[in-house]
Amino acid sequence: MTLHKKLKHIRVGKSNLHTHTNFCDGKGEPEEFVQKAIEKGFEMIGFSSHAFLPVPTDWTIKEIDFPLYIAEINRLKKAYSNRIEILSGLEVDYIPGIHGPSCFRSIDKAKLDYIIGSVHFIPVKNHPRKYLEIDFNPVQMKQIIDEGYGGDSREMIRMYYGLVREMLLNDPPDILGHLDLVKKFNGENIFFDELESYYCEEIEKTLAVLSKTPTILEVNTAPIYRGLDDEPYPSKPFLKMCRGYSIPIVLNSDAHFPDALDGGYAEASLILHEAGYDMMGE
Repeated sequence: MTLHKKLKHIRVGKSNLHTHTNFCDGKGEPEEFVQKAIEKGFEMIGFSSHAFLPVPTDWTIKEIDFPLYIAEINRLKKAYSNRIEILSGLEVDYIPGIHGPSCFRSIDKAKLDYIIGSVHFIPVKNHPRKYLEIDFNPVQMKQIIDEGYGGDSREMIRMYYGLVREMLLNDPPDILGHLDLVKKFNGENIFFDELESYYCEEIEKTLAVLSKTPTILEVNTAPIYRGLDDEPYPSKPFLKMCRGYSIPIVLNSDAHFPDALDGGYAEASLILHEAGYDMMGE
């Protein structure tokens, strides 16, 4: 059964496929997440460790640990088969010409059930080999805009959504992670106005591309329970656009600890209903 079909029958708020354990930058053993998911009445949980990158990091799974990660998820699939459905996945960063979902497509499909594709890194203009994380902290976000784009946040926004579209066109993942992550540190519109016409146009162009791919859009509730925003990624106005394009969705919390598995779900479910979504996957 395809991921689309699996999700279509999941009740709103009863699954999470964006989960980070102590195999990467999460807190807790995978089994702790499974037990908490069962306690919360979940029908499905998927694990999505940050995939190892071609550069040293302290927040991705180590390549040497990948077989252990898959073995542990497979053990849990068997141990809890009559209580919850468990899926194995990865969250893979898209960096043009360097890294993306296709780097992991050759892995035996029996090992991976899905891939979340995300854009965390953005190139610094005039430094083609230099990439910085847009979600690291506000200081680095300002550095990206000032040093990388001459203080022009519009140009930076266009670059970000251009990368998302490039991934969708050339290397589409099963799930698109946190579409408008670029707004993470934009409280009170300190860097840009998310309702300006150019920004909305970038979102709409991206959704138009997404609607023509098999990729499912993640509705990521992390901003809500982390106290960054009262709306998920993507924001309410853009979820209404998504519904207009009939884009399939999945509700995820980007959980880094077990109690966060359904963090922000109540608030996001109301927003989804207002946008016209009543079931996951449709």
